[in-house]
Amino acid sequence: MQLQRILDHFGCEPEELSRKSGITQERILEITSGESTSLQEILSISSALKITVNELASFLGKSGHDLALRITQAGQGSSYISSMAKIKSKLDAIVQLKPLADIPSWLSESIVKGNQIDPSNAASFFRDAFIQSDFERPLLDLPSILRSKCEILIYPLRMKVDGASSYVDNYPIIFLAHRSFQPRMLFTLAHELGHLIFRAGREDTLVVENVPNSARPIVNRGIEVNLAEEKFCNRFASALLLPNKGVAIAIKAIKETSNASSDEISDIEILYLSRIFGVSFEAAGYKCEELQLLPSGGTASLVAYIRKEHGSPEKRAFDAGLPDRPKVQFDGVNLSIVDQVFKGAIDGKFSLTNASEYLGCSIPEILELRKETLH
Repeated sequence: MQLQRILDHFGCEPEELSRKSGITQERILEITSGESTSLQEILSISSALKITVNELASFLGKSGHDLALRITQAGQGSSYISSMAKIKSKLDAIVQLKPLADIPSWLSESIVKGNQIDPSNAASFFRDAFIQSDFERPLLDLPSILRSKCEILIYPLRMKVDGASSYVDNYPIIFLAHRSFQPRMLFTLAHELGHLIFRAGREDTLVVENVPNSARPIVNRGIEVNLAEEKFCNRFASALLLPNKGVAIAIKAIKETSNASSDEISDIEILYLSRIFGVSFEAAGYKCEELQLLPSGGTASLVAYIRKEHGSPEKRAFDAGLPDRPKVQFDGVNLSIVDQVFKGAIDGKFSLTNASEYLGCSIPEILELRKETLH
């Protein structure tokens, strides 16, 4: 980072920047000598100088997401860097679209400011706003809801990291890795939605990470992310995908169907619960712990037992003859930008191939979609 050049521009001495940013003076001097910076340091420096990350990036001749990607790649292996290259390609393409005047209005509501609310309240707000206050049903259609109602762009990619999220030109964007185990993808999608809610209005701050299958805390493998933010996102995802009322109703129905006489919840009942709500065994188990249906640590004990006796929770479900998991459709058209994409293609701003990448569908599907919009 060319920090000395920036300090000269603003007439700011390293000592003053250290005091305003909370970064030690020794570390400031290391950065001015050319050492790499973490995203948290960039955010602290931009805040101390009272400029945005975009403005800070402009001094470096970069875009904000370029800056975040460079930091994210530091110290990572080749497969990780390959994932970042795919994300960067998409981000570079998206900035060719006309910027939104503002982020989607629901994200600018004060209720969804991550530092002001409880994750359970945020999940309730989302269900109240987008699924008619239904606090019971599973959200296996979350990808479709985010695209069609929430104006969020979703791009499933073949990459090593589980997910990434960012605001670019006020577009909220989620990148989602294709996984054979769909519950992992669904939890990652809800988790990244949590990041967008928490970071609403913070332009060009990119979060790239591997996400767990549950609400348990994790160590972020990408850029530095505030621990409070990670906890918020994990708990938000759990509250959104496993609403307390819906879980209680489902468990009651499961016990009635199986004629279970015990109040204790079994591994088979948790497996049924995980299938109903499209989450992993672990995520369903931790929700049961939260509702005090399992003792603390009960999920870990059950997982250890199942792996020893059956190999995995999914193998246990197969051996017990449980029904297959319902499929979740993660691919789809980014409907919120259809008009902009069509206009750009007609004006010759970009090709149909570009349009295909923006919308997340094939060229024949684009032409069919164009017919529909004309009727």
